[in-house]
Amino acid sequence: MPRQERLILYNPFAGGYRQKKVEALGETLGKAPVENFFDWSQSRELDQPPKELILFGGDGLVRRVFSSLLQKPDLEETPLLVVAGGGTGNTLRRMLVKSGATVSREELTDGAGFSKGKIIRPGELRSETDGGLPFVSVAGLGPFGEMWAKCMDLVRRPKLPSSVRLNLAGLGGVLANTFWAKNSEEVLDAFTTGPNLGFFPVSSQELTDGTLTRIRVDKNRKLILALLFWRFGHQPPESLVSVEVGDRFEVDGNKKTVNLDGGNFPLSGKELVVQRSERGIPVVALS
Repeated sequence: MPRQERLILYNPFAGGYRQKKVEALGETLGKAPVENFFDWSQSRELDQPPKELILFGGDGLVRRVFSSLLQKPDLEETPLLVVAGGGTGNTLRRMLVKSGATVSREELTDGAGFSKGKIIRPGELRSETDGGLPFVSVAGLGPFGEMWAKCMDLVRRPKLPSSVRLNLAGLGGVLANTFWAKNSEEVLDAFTTGPNLGFFPVSSQELTDGTLTRIRVDKNRKLILALLFWRFGHQPPESLVSVEVGDRFEVDGNKKTVNLDGGNFPLSGKELVVQRSERGIPVVALS
């Protein structure tokens, strides 16, 4: 059977998901097939994916597709991922747009997507029992990451701008952890593959670097004040937040859960390593 040219995958649970937008995109791209990712991933093998996968959803959907592709090391040709947005947190898409890795619908139809894409090596969290849990933009350990994801679920579907939904989730996480800080050595412990933690600027590193940024706030620092600096678009001062850039971090896995791009996952193993994946995947943003 010939390889399919392109397929639109959508996440029906994404914060910005709208069925009419997805169907209109399929019509524009020459009646490209449209499928629910969750149904598709259960019924199809990724041994022969389409040449282009157009993703309508947020960072969580991109992470799931990255994970599926990274589990197939023998793929003859890795598909181009075209990130169309439509989620609550669209961090990867915003970073691609900022770096100029965009393609219009007309250019995509003409086959110009690959020439404009970037090779992205996602972050990866490994333990002695897990082969590797990839993340696209953010991995958060401990209570703040867990509460952020719970608050994100509460505000995911209202018809509000994504920036409002994301900041509401962040505010909920801040308020909850203000009370937990006295019982936790580290209130916030997060890793990012780009210069932002959500909408909050934390460093000036480039997306395509092999490095990651680690951001920490311990119980003795003022979490609310630190996040207020981020909320108004400023990098937090070092006296409030610890920021470190590196290519490999060893962390304590006793925090029970990790938040990957808006979803909580249980941890197994006391020793964890956070680094970039060895494999890269071509990605471009749909303008």
